[in-house]
Amino acid sequence: FSQVQNLFYLYDINPDTRKKLSAKGFKNIGHSEKEILENSSIVFNCVKPQHIDNIITNNLDYFNKDLLFISILAGIN
Repeated sequence: FSQVQNLFYLYDINPDTRKKLSAKGFKNIGHSEKEILENSSIVFNCVKPQHIDNIITNNLDYFNKDLLFISILAGIN
């Protein structure tokens, strides 16, 4: 499990959630969407539908042809 914990970078908008992830042993905790997008080639974006527009709009400069952005939206079929 420890190898998998540090294979991914995690980010949550809520600082308390980031602290909880860190306390569980995850070492690769991002501090911003920008940081994750700049340093990743594959991003799994798991958010509520009402948040996706802001994420994309606020980070357009960090999307490029080399980034695979996979979005999983709760409640969208």
